Amino acid sequence: MKILNQVPTKTRRGPVACDGEQPSVPNQAQACLPAEGSRNAVPVPHFPAHFQAIIWRNWGLVPRERLAQVIGVDLDTLDAQAGLLGLKTDDSLTEKWLKCGYQTIIRQNWHLAGLQDLLVMLGWDANRLAFTLKEDDFLWYKMGQMKPAVPSPRYVPLTSEQMKATEELRNYLSEVRDRLPERKETPFAFKNGSATGTLQPNNSLPGLRLAYSYSALYGDPLLDPELDPFPDADLERYAAAGVNALWMHVVLHSLIPWMGADNPLSAGWNERLENLRRLCRRLSAWNIQL
Repeated sequence: MKILNQVPTKTRRGPVACDGEQPSVPNQAQACLPAEGSRNAVPVPHFPAHFQAIIWRNWGLVPRERLAQVIGVDLDTLDAQAGLLGLKTDDSLTEKWLKCGYQTIIRQNWHLAGLQDLLVMLGWDANRLAFTLKEDDFLWYKMGQMKPAVPSPRYVPLTSEQMKATEELRNYLSEVRDRLPERKETPFAFKNGSATGTLQPNNSLPGLRLAYSYSALYGDPLLDPELDPFPDADLERYAAAGVNALWMHVVLHSLIPWMGADNPLSAGWNERLENLRRLCRRLSAWNIQL
């Protein structure tokens, strides 16, 4: 790891894991992350101002205090600008998005915000973002193996022409809302289901019938019980559909004392392994292997 950290920024294309905890200085933190600016970002001309795209794509996902910090305004100004776009204040699900939907936040801001602003939105240090890009199911490759250069997200007062375009956008949003049916479930509601007891298992036939969990979440589900990728309601439906095996993504060095028990990369490995055993026992009650 120490050798990788010495790669010059101008030649580094991918994320590099830092040693230890949060870097103590900005330059050291930046050394963990990919270089920015190899290509230009995809433009968002349908927004009159760039900071509006930041507000729009992150409203209800990122806490308003963090959005205000990113665009450089106070909360009152942020709420006023969101209101001009027709957005209603609701931070009730931001913690859930940060915990279970952080990949969506990263993806939606990849062409909008710089890495330091992205760290502010997520509430992460550089090491965690570098690890996530590298280890979360090849996220770095899905993002195109590059971090584009982005315009400044800072707030600038709207011109009269931008105000008119913003009003048109707000009216369009109102028309779309009137056509949509009422939302009956909130995001991630599918994770909270319990087994109904009304479905009969149908997975005792020989042969492998493997599925990937609909509720699978990235992060560290073997260390954080709240990130359970296999709710009982899902297991009941899988068994009834004939599924007898489920696939789960793990990082192998997090399950063993890799290169020594004191290696911070393997911190918590024994707890993860015990939770993995518990998970396997729970799945076996539905005749499902992992």
